[in-house]
Amino acid sequence: MQQSESSQPSVIVVGGGLAGLAAAHTVLRSDGHVILVEKEKKLGGNSMKASSGINGAESFVQQKLEITDDVALFATDTMRSATGEASTLGQ
Repeated sequence: MQQSESSQPSVIVVGGGLAGLAAAHTVLRSDGHVILVEKEKKLGGNSMKASSGINGAESFVQQKLEITDDVALFATDTMRSATGEASTLGQ
């Protein structure tokens, strides 16, 4: 069976983790067509394994708790975290 041009995908997204699902959702919101390819039986990728949430800087919660943080420190900590050298500022 041959598909019509309008049913051809605009995008093929490889990976059904947080980033892949966000990308697919963005295309769908723009009336695009998406094929999502995932190797696992369930969607979610490594994001499903994250038990401490999604990190960020200058969040509403940090501001409410008067925790001083900024994007530059967050970026530095993120880069250092792979080697176990993350900043201990505020601890």
